[in-house]
Amino acid sequence: MPTFVYSAHGPSGVVTGELTASDRGEAFALLGKKKIQPIKLEIAGDAKSAAKAIAKGKVASETITGPIKLKLAQVVLFIEELADLVGAGIQLEPALATMERRRELSGIKTLASVLRGKVRDGMSFSKAVAATSPSFGNLFCALVSAGEASGSMSTILKRQAQYMRSLQALRSKVLSALLYPAFLIVAAIGVTLLFVVYLIPKLTEMLDSTGGSLPLAAQIILKVSDTFKATWWMML
Repeated sequence: MPTFVYSAHGPSGVVTGELTASDRGEAFALLGKKKIQPIKLEIAGDAKSAAKAIAKGKVASETITGPIKLKLAQVVLFIEELADLVGAGIQLEPALATMERRRELSGIKTLASVLRGKVRDGMSFSKAVAATSPSFGNLFCALVSAGEASGSMSTILKRQAQYMRSLQALRSKVLSALLYPAFLIVAAIGVTLLFVVYLIPKLTEMLDSTGGSLPLAAQIILKVSDTFKATWWMML
């Protein structure tokens, strides 16, 4: 199992240390059992890389302009990590602060920073998400609003994480299933164009040189070929 390096708020102030867990969710849960709120949690090797990057000045602040749009994979990751943090007993604002301190500069870190600011200013989390990123959708915001009202935010986030993960897997399967038919359609169009534009005119020239005549079907195809070559630009 990987070793995690953490910084956290404890009864005596900020504490640092290491712990072993199967994943980040279990690591957050272990810290929650110790009654400390994590500020930063990284796999040991990643934490060293992040420290070197910061020392070299490679990490720059991001300028936030307009709505923050995330890919589906980023939305799933954001919800899963927030669910792990809230499920470990960490309050929403500290949880967002923890996500904001992620070592990589990404849309997730930027979103966490903006949401944290709005939540700290008194806006509900559901309204903050709706106002900040259109990538989560109305259903997620409505369910989170219900979770805020009922005190079941952790459960709602975990269920939404599972739902979004299933949606991501389904989308991947659909795209994979459509890839082969799309290839066949493109190949069929390519072969048809090859016959109409190149091969049939060549065969016509050969028959004309021998004095032969084309059958009716071939004459129709030849007319289609001539029409296509004359008006192809209108089809674009």
